Amino acid sequence: MILEVNNLKKCFGGISAVQNVTFKLEARGISSIIGPNGAGKTTLFNLITGKLQPDEGEVYLNGENISRLQPFQICHKKLGRSFQITNIFPKLSVYENIQVAILSSRGINKNFFNRADRLVKKETIEVLENLGLGEKKDVLGGLLAHGDQKLLDIGVSLASNPDLILLDEPTAGMSPEETIKTTELVKKLAKERGMTVLLIEHDMNVVFSISEIIRVMHQGELIAEGKPEEIKSNNRVQQIYLGEQG
Repeated sequence: MILEVNNLKKCFGGISAVQNVTFKLEARGISSIIGPNGAGKTTLFNLITGKLQPDEGEVYLNGENISRLQPFQICHKKLGRSFQITNIFPKLSVYENIQVAILSSRGINKNFFNRADRLVKKETIEVLENLGLGEKKDVLGGLLAHGDQKLLDIGVSLASNPDLILLDEPTAGMSPEETIKTTELVKKLAKERGMTVLLIEHDMNVVFSISEIIRVMHQGELIAEGKPEEIKSNNRVQQIYLGEQG
């Protein structure tokens, strides 16, 4: 198992944002977490990546307890993450955004007079080509269309060459065409890089077309887990999140 979450709990002011969440994630492949707004999905991601410390429970990455590590320490252990709100440098070019992320993942500060900047050129170009942003490498990040900013954010999370990547709402605000492009990118990353992908997503067409396993959260709890067809036919999921069918 690449990721194990055991009895994870987090409260804010007496309200349980995440309540006794437990699941295991096998290496490789794509799985999703769905649930209504406020279900605790992003809080769960924050606990896994060290942005928040759990009140109770543990998180294991490749068998190592990472529950009390800082985000930068977890990043160095081959876990990447993109954010619901893009986490890019708007005044740096697309190329520089990826370059800085790669250098940072290696503990090197960017310096335009440093030979190290040139050493990651090949890796930077490779990431940009994977994203389909090679022709826009000189465009400032803040001037990209929304969909391309989301792709660039995914690219930043790829800088550490992670084994596991967490994607928070990767298609949020995208046009249908951009959504298709991003969905294909996620499939490509999982297949060609052998990565494990865990995503939070509200677009059910994306979720059911891309996921091997779907987990459903409601009011901080994990209420269902299974293959897409099992989740579609789950009465409680229909009532709580998807709505009654037919």
